[in-house]
Amino acid sequence: MKKIYILILVVGFIFPEYEYSLQDFNPSSESYGLDIWDPLYSDYMTLHFFSSQGWAGWTSTFGQLSNFQDELRNDDGYENVVIIAVGQSNISSFNTNFTTNSDLPLVMDQYPSLPIRAQFGETSPNQFHKRIVIIGYQGNYLGSYTLSSGVNNSAKNYIRNILEEHYQQSI
Repeated sequence: MKKIYILILVVGFIFPEYEYSLQDFNPSSESYGLDIWDPLYSDYMTLHFFSSQGWAGWTSTFGQLSNFQDELRNDDGYENVVIIAVGQSNISSFNTNFTTNSDLPLVMDQYPSLPIRAQFGETSPNQFHKRIVIIGYQGNYLGSYTLSSGVNNSAKNYIRNILEEHYQQSI
């Protein structure tokens, strides 16, 4: 009986319902200045892209993800899917050049505590660097993928397979 309680407790920590609502800092995003995810994107499947603005490939990958979101919506018909970038920075030193190639929402995970990464399970510094975490409609974990060379076909196919399995036209 004790083993069952431990298993339930461990599964509860591994797959919690993720929630946060932080201001969108991308001036090119349609949700700029609003608190996002909950409630703005609560009826969406969300793909969270974790990285830091100090990374040289941020702007390029951010733009590729923005283009991929357009593909998902326009070519594949996934209207209730949003990619949310999660930056790791001190907001006061944020530079809008990091978002010039994208209209994705961007939330800033406050350094040094990084509460969003902690909520998603990051246990060591930069463990989630370049990782996309896919979350379902009820805040449930569906999968993750670490981008090694931008948004390549392997990443796109992995994400599309998860969306195909879990996507609902209307909730």
